[in-house]
Amino acid sequence: MTFCITLMSEIAHAIAGPEAARKDSLFEGILLTSMLFEEVSKNDSLAVFATVGGLGDNVRKYVIQELAAAVTSHWAKVFGAAVGRYAGLTPSVLQPYVTASLTPNIVSPFHLACQAICTEYVTPLTALS
Repeated sequence: MTFCITLMSEIAHAIAGPEAARKDSLFEGILLTSMLFEEVSKNDSLAVFATVGGLGDNVRKYVIQELAAAVTSHWAKVFGAAVGRYAGLTPSVLQPYVTASLTPNIVSPFHLACQAICTEYVTPLTALS
């Protein structure tokens, strides 16, 4: 799982490079990482990542760099596939968080993880005793 999250993070950072417009690059990164997460989740494919992830830091870093480079060098095709999967989503309507009045319209693993550890959703151990 760590390898998969690291890969998604590396790709999202590569997409959101310094020359990209922030709003568009965040939208593109969310779409791509969501698509990767959904594919891995629905196909129960974490075993593939666990195998590569267990080969040591140098191999792990090399594979992540190569995969991220392949995605970014073919970005138009990759992003086209992501946009096709999430038809109707635009930067202005993207909702990756749960709020009191809105539900997410995309499963974004980074946003859900971040929101899950926010203090408003976490009960301190002292409150449980």
